[in-house]
Amino acid sequence: MTLATQLWEPRSLSLETNDWQQVGPVMEGLAVNGGWAYSSWYRSAAASDQLKGNIVAFNMKKLNKYQAQYLSPRSYLYKKLSFGKFKSYSQNVKVSPYMRLGHGQSLGASSKYIYVLANENKLPGGASNGFYSEEILQLKKSNLTINKVWSIRVDVGSSGRYFYNAAFAGDNTMYGVFHNAAFGRYEFWRLNLVNNRWQVSQVTATQSHFVKQQAGSSPVQGFSVSGSNMYLAFNNLIFKLQTDGTYQKTWKHVSNRESEGLASDGSQLYAQLAQRGEILSGRW
Repeated sequence: MTLATQLWEPRSLSLETNDWQQVGPVMEGLAVNGGWAYSSWYRSAAASDQLKGNIVAFNMKKLNKYQAQYLSPRSYLYKKLSFGKFKSYSQNVKVSPYMRLGHGQSLGASSKYIYVLANENKLPGGASNGFYSEEILQLKKSNLTINKVWSIRVDVGSSGRYFYNAAFAGDNTMYGVFHNAAFGRYEFWRLNLVNNRWQVSQVTATQSHFVKQQAGSSPVQGFSVSGSNMYLAFNNLIFKLQTDGTYQKTWKHVSNRESEGLASDGSQLYAQLAQRGEILSGRW
C-alpha cells in the first residue's frame, strides 16, 4: 500500500493570544465522507480539559493539499495566504463548538451526520469510570452542532467493556474496540441502532495483542471499518483484519510520527499523522 498526502493541516485555527478558545494543535481522530475530512482537535495533550475540544472539517476537494496549512496564524510560517485565498479556503473549513469528545479517536461520518463516541468519563474525584457509560454524539454536518445523544454501557457480567476506539458504518452501526489484557487479545463489539437504542449484535476477537506493550496498556491509535475489513493502527503500523478478527496484512511506515486516527470512505483508506497534522490516503 502507498499512502499519499491529501492535506497538510493547519497547526491551529485560532488567534495566538486566544488561549481560552484555542483550536488545535493536537489532532487525535479522523473520519472521512464525501470528500470532507473530520478531525478531533485539542488545545494541548496535557491540558486539564483534554477530553474537550473541537471537530474541524476540511473540504479536501476545494483545498490545496499543501497551501491550506497557511490558514494557521502562527508567526513561524514563512508563507502567508492572500486575502482571496484565505477567504476561499475559510469557506471550506468548519469548526464545531467546544465540546466533550473523550479520547477523540472514535469518529465516524455518514452522508448525513458525524458521530463521536465520547468516552473517558470520570467519576467524582477524577477516578476512572471503566464500568460505566459512554455517550454517542450525533452531529449535524451543516454546522457541527449536536443533534442527538445516546448513553451506552456494555458489560459481561461484572466485567465492563469500555471502548477507547470505535468506528461507525453508516447511521445505524458502531464497532467498538476493547483491549482484553487478561486474555491477550482485542475484542470487536458491533452495536446496531434499533428503535433508538444501541444494542450489541455481534462480538469477535483477535488471537493476539499484535504488538509488544506494557501490561494492561492499549496503544491503539486508530480504528476503521469498511465492508468486510477492519483496520487497526498503532504508532507506525496498520493491521488489516477481517470483521471476524482474522489477521490479513500489516503495513508499516517509517516517518518518526504517530498515527492519530484512521478512516475509510469507499475503497480509500485514510490515515492521520501527528506532529504536524497530515492526512494521507491510499488503497489496500
